[in-house]
Amino acid sequence: ALVHQMTAVQLYFRCLPSLMCSKWIKTWLLITYFVCIVGMWLFRGLNVISAPIDIEAFEVNYTGIFEWTAVGCILLFFSSYALDESKIYQLQSTQDIHQQYYHHV
Repeated sequence: ALVHQMTAVQLYFRCLPSLMCSKWIKTWLLITYFVCIVGMWLFRGLNVISAPIDIEAFEVNYTGIFEWTAVGCILLFFSSYALDESKIYQLQSTQDIHQQYYHHV
């Protein structure tokens, strides 16, 4: 997923200049996903239980928070393609309308 996100962000910045908001949303989702990966790696190494289990019910599991945030980033990243497709279709149809209008005039 990380390689796909990096490739998609580069493609958006190079080939789709009209989708500025989508580019920045995808960039921030990529950064958040990368931070989550680092957080999962760090906290998973620290989460070794060597003593008897005395964990309170309200103790926060940071690794789980990072994992769920990473999953959310992936889902948001892929679901944003549908919005991008509709925006591209809208831009393409307005360009077609302009071409037809100026061609007939």
